[in-house]
Amino acid sequence: FPIPRVRSAAPALLAAFAAGIGALQTRAELPAMPVAWIAAAIAAIAILAWGRLRELREAPSGPAGSGEPPWREARLAAIVLAAAVAGYGYAAWRAETRLADALPAEWEGVDVVVTGVVDDLPDASERGVRFAFAVERVETPEAVAPSRLSLAWPATRLDGDEAEVPVPDLRAGERWRLVVRLKRPHGYANPGGFDLEAWLLERNLRATGYVREAAANARVDAFGGRWRDHVQRTRERVRERIAAALGNARHAGVVAALAIGDQRAIPDHQWLVFNRTGVGHLVSISGLHVTALAGLAGAIAAVLARRSTRLTDRLPARHTGAIAGVLAAGAYTLLAGAEVPALRTFAMLATGALGLLASRHGTSGVVWLWALAAVLALDPWAVLSAGFWLSYGAVAVLIYAAAGRVPRRRAATVAGRLSNALREGARTQWAVTVGLVPFALALFGQVSLVSPVANAVAIPVVTFAVVPLAVAGIVVPLDACFVAAHAVLAPLMAMLETLAALPAAAWVQHAPLPWTLAAATVGVAWMLAPRGVPGRGLGALWIAPLLLATPAPPPEGMARIVVLDVGQGLAVVVRTHRHALVYDTGPRWHDAADAGSRIVAPYLRHEGIGRVDTLVVSHQDLDHAGGAASLLRAVPVGRLVSSLSGDHPLVEGRAGAPL
Repeated sequence: FPIPRVRSAAPALLAAFAAGIGALQTRAELPAMPVAWIAAAIAAIAILAWGRLRELREAPSGPAGSGEPPWREARLAAIVLAAAVAGYGYAAWRAETRLADALPAEWEGVDVVVTGVVDDLPDASERGVRFAFAVERVETPEAVAPSRLSLAWPATRLDGDEAEVPVPDLRAGERWRLVVRLKRPHGYANPGGFDLEAWLLERNLRATGYVREAAANARVDAFGGRWRDHVQRTRERVRERIAAALGNARHAGVVAALAIGDQRAIPDHQWLVFNRTGVGHLVSISGLHVTALAGLAGAIAAVLARRSTRLTDRLPARHTGAIAGVLAAGAYTLLAGAEVPALRTFAMLATGALGLLASRHGTSGVVWLWALAAVLALDPWAVLSAGFWLSYGAVAVLIYAAAGRVPRRRAATVAGRLSNALREGARTQWAVTVGLVPFALALFGQVSLVSPVANAVAIPVVTFAVVPLAVAGIVVPLDACFVAAHAVLAPLMAMLETLAALPAAAWVQHAPLPWTLAAATVGVAWMLAPRGVPGRGLGALWIAPLLLATPAPPPEGMARIVVLDVGQGLAVVVRTHRHALVYDTGPRWHDAADAGSRIVAPYLRHEGIGRVDTLVVSHQDLDHAGGAASLLRAVPVGRLVSSLSGDHPLVEGRAGAPL
């Protein structure tokens, strides 16, 4: 069987480099001497490529493919392997560098004076303000502090005294001298729970802590002057304008998220609506929004360029449009906080524009690979975020679903064109819905069943109405743009809330077993294959184990007892072959967060425990009962047993009876 000739090794090299970076993130320990790995891989690629060039120079002229050495494929495999090793070593070198920027154990819990810049938008609440802090100088003699910290400035004292502490109005880009107490990154370690340590590592926050009440705390400079400070200060001004224009409007946080990528003002109940309806990707500044803005800017620039013969004599109008589109996408990406979906889109647009300017037009798959490798080279920890998998996964599904398909002939009538557009939109939504099922279940343990309907309405409304109005409010100093964006968003949110309230809005289940994810990938590829591939419907059989195969319960006559990591407090899950019992629910940290919703419920879902037969609350101390109310709302509970008084809100009318 003849092996087809490979015209370019670039796609394989890019995929191998990205795979090497991803493989490093699965390792518990870093390899020794990562720089040596990179040097060896680059040397191998250079030697093999140089040998190939010599063969091409010395090969006799003749028909295409004549004189090819029999080891051509082996050489290509060796180059691909070297690219994977280079990616692995590069990610290890970056990780080694970042982990070396650590807080020594002897400086944990000790007052340290540092000077630096507020490095992100501060997140203010009734409890105080939390912010990222870029350290420029450590003033305490012999003290060591990482270069970037996650700090809280609490509004109350932490020594048990309820007295309020004045918290200053922090601004992004300000330079401060602060007295802080730090600790190394640490999070709760539970199956199915949020990995705080990975999240902090990804964002280069190498220590957490809080600002001490001290006279030495002082603002040194109103503006740091770094290029990043200009971006963050611009984002902050836009956020303040949105807050002033919308006040306490219900969806003000969503407008801010769509304008500048700041999602912290979106309340938990709205996130629940977005997750159950499958439109969470629209709340962030996604690739769709960046592409739409870049396309609009490019089209306007191209139209204006065609009116200037002096310009078109030097640069074609479509090249001018491509450059303008990339510049607009880059500015919007920075304004959005440079999150993975926006970065991915910018990288793809920049790659496509470079290909156009160089007259080297690549396929959409090659552009996708260039964007993948570029984003991972910039941020190797991007593979730890759900946005990376959903963003790149969705685009890969669309590229695969469109491969080998002949575009429909343009209809002669408006009705025909509208029909074709609706048909194409339905096919695209079907491909994304099916293709992202494995990702959604692996990342979130649920998949929205009303997503096709919700997205069919939400995508055009958000992309062509809400986002343009929000962006117009940034460019034009008119707060009416933000008010109009909120007015358009309000009926859409009402519809989404109605869909989310349906009992069957989302399929919620256990964490998929690894082999079922592999089988589901095969099933998705089969179902989305081009027309003519036999038995495409059979791909559903390969997806079925993803939904049906559950983690094995303990054997008959045995029990599995798991003590969850909840910090100060207690939460224990006892599971037998047919029953589940929860003893205590961990602490409540504040009104918006507790261990019941953040730790116990995710663990139960991860293990496939859909119902708790008995919930035992030993006593009313918040370290033990703090998460009970959230757990009762999240999981069906058959019986509540406790020592709480009969008039306690948790047990009033419920103790000893089915709930």
